[in-house]
This record gives sequence, structure tokens and C-alpha cells, in this order.
Amino acid sequence: MKEKIIEGKEIWRLTRLTKAFVKIIKEVEGIDAEGYKTHNLKNRIKKAHSIICFSRPSRFFESDIVFAGSLDVMNAIRPGEGLVLQCAQYKFDWRTDFAQLDMLVRQKPAARVTTLETIIMWTNNKTPEWLDGLSEEERIRYMKVAREQSSHVLNHYNERKNK
Repeated sequence: MKEKIIEGKEIWRLTRLTKAFVKIIKEVEGIDAEGYKTHNLKNRIKKAHSIICFSRPSRFFESDIVFAGSLDVMNAIRPGEGLVLQCAQYKFDWRTDFAQLDMLVRQKPAARVTTLETIIMWTNNKTPEWLDGLSEEERIRYMKVAREQSSHVLNHYNERKNK
């Protein structure tokens, strides 16, 4: 696991990792661990390697995705998957976003959805702290690009809304 997932930055399914674990236990210790449960391995990995993250796909019948926390989150989450990330470094949970959205809708009932999404992302991504870490030129450049792209984002939102 250290070689493949942590150092090699590979992304595995928990079921595949469990099968590999069972095979290694049989080869090394001569024990048949065929009935070893994936949730037991997940708990064991969480205790031993805090850098390992688990992402639960949105489709309940799919196995968790296992990857190193040092891997860029955007590379670890595939479209339509990974609604919940569980590891020491990241605490992303879609339920938190919906709780924030619910609160904002109550506070700002006339606000656009894009405005509410922006507030949630701005808060959760800690954008002000990130911007403070940039040089003045970089900050100006990023803010300029964001302003230029805002009309494109609104147009895209309106197209989706009108469908």
C-alpha cells in the first residue's frame, strides 16, 4: 500500500485493496482471510496511515475510492463520485454544503443560486487566506480573471436554468 498508494499516488477501490490484502495475508502468513470485511480494512488503514483518504461514491453499490491525502483532491475525485472525503487532512462533506445553502436561502431568499454557491465555495475553500498568501501581482491577476469570467458563469447558469 505504501508503495502503490502513498508513494505511487495510485487510486484504488477499497474492494480491490481488500482482495490484495487477503492475497498477501495468505502468501505471507498462510492464513485464509477470505472473509475479511472491507470496513475492517478501512478502519485498520485509518489507524495506521492518517495520510490515506477514502471517498464514498454517490452510487451506493460502488466501493470506496482509496488515495493518498497528498494527492490533489481534484485528481482523486472523478466526476459524479466522491461526495464524502474522509481523512485527517480533508473534511469535505456534501451535507455541510447543503446545511450552509439552507441557512443562506433563509437569510437571503432573493439571492441567485450562483451567488449562494459562490459564498459557500468562498467560505469553504478559505479563499481569503489563500489570496493573502499570494503576491500583489498574482492577487490582481487572479481577481481580474475572476471578474472577466463572471459573465461566462452567469450565461452558463442562465442556459441551464432555461432548459
